Amino acid sequence: MRKSKLIPYLVLVVAMSLAGTAAYYSVFGISKLFSAQATAVIVMASILEIAKLTTASYLERFWKTIHWLRKTYLISALIVLMMITSLGIYGFLVSAYQETAYKVEVVDKQVNAQQTKLISYQQQLSNLEKQQQSYDNNIARSNDNILKLSEGFSNNVVQYTDTSGNVITTQSSSTRRALQEQMGQQTVYRDGLVDKREKLTPKYNAINDTIMSIEMQILQLGTDNDVAAEIGPLKYVAKVVGSETDVVINWFILLFIFVFDPLA
Repeated sequence: MRKSKLIPYLVLVVAMSLAGTAAYYSVFGISKLFSAQATAVIVMASILEIAKLTTASYLERFWKTIHWLRKTYLISALIVLMMITSLGIYGFLVSAYQETAYKVEVVDKQVNAQQTKLISYQQQLSNLEKQQQSYDNNIARSNDNILKLSEGFSNNVVQYTDTSGNVITTQSSSTRRALQEQMGQQTVYRDGLVDKREKLTPKYNAINDTIMSIEMQILQLGTDNDVAAEIGPLKYVAKVVGSETDVVINWFILLFIFVFDPLA
């Protein structure tokens, strides 16, 4: 029995809390829409909120005794007032979202700037890798040439029979000089390529470190901030339904006000 007596008071407290909260956000939202005359708008919206609640109470209390013309007007006025106050709540929520959306836009611009830098450094890194590969190919060809010239030394054999009838085995001096000259040229050329290849390594490492640093900054911008925590769930919902975040936010706000103010 005691619980049944408490229910009306509980309903009263919840109803008054809901109505008061709806009125506050409605008045605050309408003042945001007309910020040039915020004080005057707050006064007007507050009176409209009181009139709405009074009209709803009056209709409920005297429903059977009110003339149908007055009843029709009051119901129409009540619906219009609900639409006005719902617009205020809508304005408040949109204004709150716009502040977050602006922060998201700033973060997105920062991410885009970092991604532009990242693409530039990745292109530089790709060019360096091509240069390194070119040097490696030329060094390998030069080593093959030196190896072939070394084999030429082994095959540079000349045999002849002297006056005593002995077979003499020796090397052609002219061929040996030519082979030595070519080997010297190939060695200098190869060493020059190796030196150039080694000079690219510090630059390659520096660019690679810069790319890793930029990727970490992009990751931090996308995760380590309050904006990501605020709008992250909504972005996930937008991704699931295959729509833009602004559209999902708009539908969420509309569902919110369709329940909030009419229930109040």
